[in-house]
Amino acid sequence: RKYGKIYVNFHEPISLKDYLSQFSQPFAEMPRPQQKEICFDFGERVLAAINRVTVVTPHAVIAAVILNSAPKRFYYKQVLAHAETYLAYLVSQDVNLADTLVMDRISAFNLVLDAFVQNNVIDKSTSEFSDSTRANPLFKINESKRPTLEYYKNSGVTFFMPAAYTAMAILKTDAFQFSSGDLHASYKFLKELFKNEFVFDPEQPVDFAVRKNLKAFINDAIIIPHPTLPDTYNVTSTGFRKLNLFAAFLVPYFESYWVVLNFFMKYTRKPITETRNYLRKIQALGNRMYKRKEIERIEALTRINYQNAVTFFTTHGIVDPESSKEQIDFYVDTFQRYRRYLPE
Repeated sequence: RKYGKIYVNFHEPISLKDYLSQFSQPFAEMPRPQQKEICFDFGERVLAAINRVTVVTPHAVIAAVILNSAPKRFYYKQVLAHAETYLAYLVSQDVNLADTLVMDRISAFNLVLDAFVQNNVIDKSTSEFSDSTRANPLFKINESKRPTLEYYKNSGVTFFMPAAYTAMAILKTDAFQFSSGDLHASYKFLKELFKNEFVFDPEQPVDFAVRKNLKAFINDAIIIPHPTLPDTYNVTSTGFRKLNLFAAFLVPYFESYWVVLNFFMKYTRKPITETRNYLRKIQALGNRMYKRKEIERIEALTRINYQNAVTFFTTHGIVDPESSKEQIDFYVDTFQRYRRYLPE
């Protein structure tokens, strides 16, 4: 009664016995590398099943809107407009929504904003209200409370990542006209880059995911099919802003990984496989980069993101600061190109 509803859902049971029966060799007799691969694949299937029954709440949607808004101050009507964009995408993907979002989403959003104000997560303007400001009050995010908002956002963030990858791929084409094939390489790169952060259906191919997201973007008038050229799309006048709304989900992850890359460039003196011993130094570097405005999001300064970044880079060729210079330079150059198109 005090905090609202808790949703507990269950997926159909997944049989490990049935899964292992597809292999000709008993699991216990397999080589250890094959055992690890099978365990990882089965784990991905379990996580994908959890995602399919997870409920997205109004708190998750509004927290995402606030964190992904470029200015630290934002108006009520702006929040609602951005929330409608996110909600339209969730509906297009048949995501499970909290019943409050289905019955009366505006009231649900208002309750969340009121709760965030009461908990000092955001501040509401207390200046004298005119008729216009009363209908469209101004809010300001409390920067020290961004991690609290991140907690709420993370309960639904996985569902937005395919849209974020697609939006980022479109923005990176740096053109108002593109084909779906133009997006595949970027989508695949982003999915691989953040595979330690998000798990998706391992059997879903990239081209299918891209087309599914393009269909959702068409339905929301973010893009429109070209009238004569097949498999070609144009970004609409309002679509560019909405693409940035989705790409903004990637900002804290790019910033976390950028901190780790900077550490690899400047501070490692031993093989990077020993980076577990360096996590405190990585955290200290991240704090310094945040204070120097080299990264903008305080929610990017998280140990788990750093650990996932270290895992990604060390499994993709960055092993030793001397012998891995070419790989480090590749990722530095790639990150700089992607970050150029991320919303500020």
